[in-house]
Amino acid sequence: MLYGNLNLVYPVGPLTDGDLTLNPFVGQSFAAHLAITRHWSVFLHEAVYTSPFHGTGAALLDGTVVELGFGLNVACGERFGAQLLGIQNMSGVEQAADFTLMLALQWRPWAQTTDLPPVGPPLPPPTDLPPLGPPPHPPS
Repeated sequence: MLYGNLNLVYPVGPLTDGDLTLNPFVGQSFAAHLAITRHWSVFLHEAVYTSPFHGTGAALLDGTVVELGFGLNVACGERFGAQLLGIQNMSGVEQAADFTLMLALQWRPWAQTTDLPPVGPPLPPPTDLPPLGPPPHPPS
């Protein structure tokens, strides 16, 4: 499964008494999710977002952030799951952490059971059919 996201954040007004403002910034992300078994899956996540700071003269603040993430999902039945994700900052700018490790626990109380209904008792074996040909003659 593939995922995509594009967003724009447009801050309004000053942040501090010194009239420090943030500029609009754009974020983009892409992810690929691959099921390995019924309960286990892996995914790769890529994200890019521009800095809300511009013209500071510091590349660590003005730069664009590029992150790559790799994760593992496990489903424990229909209602419970867990996700472990590691995210690495590939660009080296300071707006993002160098490395992030995330653990998410999921509970879906609305989930429906998708198991197949139980199968009934086995059918009896087929009976042997008489051989093809003319009917047998009754004894005289």
